[in-house]
Amino acid sequence: LAFMLSPESSPLRELRWWVENYGERDGLSRLTATLITALHLHIEEHAEAVVQSELSKDFLEMLCLWFEHIICARQLLAKLPDTATWPETTAFCKQMIQNAIDSEPQRVCSRSFRAGDIVWNCKQCQKDTTCVLCQQCFRDSDHEGHDVYFYHVMTNAGGCCDCGDAGAWDPRGFCRRHGEAASARRDPDPCLWLPGDMTSTSRIVIDQVVACISKLAAVGSADLVLEPIYHKMDTPHVLQSAEFNDEVKRLKERVSRASPGLHLRPRTESRDEMAVAILLLNWFGKVKRCIATSAAKGRSPGLALKEEVEPFVLTAITLQNMSKCMEIVHETRGYLHFHLVARNASSIRVSLFTEHLAKWLLKSLCADSDAFSRITCYALTEGEPTCADETSDADRIGGTLVPLKRLIVQDLQLPDSCGKALRNLYIRLLVDSLFKQRFAMAFAKTYRECAFARVRRLPVLEMSDLDTIFGLSKK
Repeated sequence: LAFMLSPESSPLRELRWWVENYGERDGLSRLTATLITALHLHIEEHAEAVVQSELSKDFLEMLCLWFEHIICARQLLAKLPDTATWPETTAFCKQMIQNAIDSEPQRVCSRSFRAGDIVWNCKQCQKDTTCVLCQQCFRDSDHEGHDVYFYHVMTNAGGCCDCGDAGAWDPRGFCRRHGEAASARRDPDPCLWLPGDMTSTSRIVIDQVVACISKLAAVGSADLVLEPIYHKMDTPHVLQSAEFNDEVKRLKERVSRASPGLHLRPRTESRDEMAVAILLLNWFGKVKRCIATSAAKGRSPGLALKEEVEPFVLTAITLQNMSKCMEIVHETRGYLHFHLVARNASSIRVSLFTEHLAKWLLKSLCADSDAFSRITCYALTEGEPTCADETSDADRIGGTLVPLKRLIVQDLQLPDSCGKALRNLYIRLLVDSLFKQRFAMAFAKTYRECAFARVRRLPVLEMSDLDTIFGLSKK
């Protein structure tokens, strides 16, 4: 594995070995699975490293290059000699993929908007006010006599051109490059627009990459957790201890002072959006009352605290505030009665792998391709069923909606940049009518679970957190 993922390896010799020993389909599937295994081994071996090292960046780049080589395997083996170098095979693969994308009729524009772009509305053509055209599609379409207006995009928050999407825009207002008419002479299944061998190899790679993303996204979020050192609370007269009261004072000051600047917010069942200082004061009050009550009843205060008082949790540690959070943890490491720990801190690093894979899928394959988008749709919605309901969905609608349902539920726990990378991928895929239909079903099926989790965590969310395709209105 180490040699395969090094620049010194010979990609064509490796590809040929897997194909000759196991056959093309089985060999490439085994090779992809081996590369995914290498990813998990890399994460385990560097579990203590919280942030992504240059080694990990190089590893991910090489991993994605291998995925592109597998997608183009048949053409690579047929047209290049085994002595071809990594730069030569990489350039060949990228050109092959780009040629396949360029040969597709693009049914929906889906151009992503950035700050400064001009966006057009047409009251006669748009289905609602969120449906818009980019400047180029508007210029190449007919809106004579229509009530139109434009505006400049102010941020990079997202959004894309709806030209070609009959669910968002009147087909009579499409430009000549987009819509069903642009692909009328091609097979209605976009997957078949790719060269035959590329369709099958793409499904091998994308199926396993999406399954890997789903597994990595399940690691959860990283939090600061403050809890008593329970056995120390059984010390007689602990509430009168100078050390105890000094630690309480210093923790209240340090955590309350640091939280706003680090954007740390308390995770609590309360709907009241109180300041960290007030909630922390209340928490220490609960701790003291529990100790006093249990001691008066002859019960172990440490055991009572463990059963009756939840730890105080501050969320969410991010890549940006990680170093400052760890400073606070180190400052409190010698305390006798309380300890502050960074729980699940390795999830930040794991999320970077998830983010990188999602960005690779979007940028290298799906961004300008209906074919790769449809294959990714299949990978997200046709996973193995895990319950009777998913088996029923597979029979009724042709897909289990797995792992998409799990990813929707996990969205709230993902770090901002990772969640955004996945949501950008979903937004691009929504131009595919099949994915739009299945996404709506998956969202409806998980809505209760997502809504409950989001409402419980409203005190730890800001309005920007709600401004997503998964957002719930506060009204």
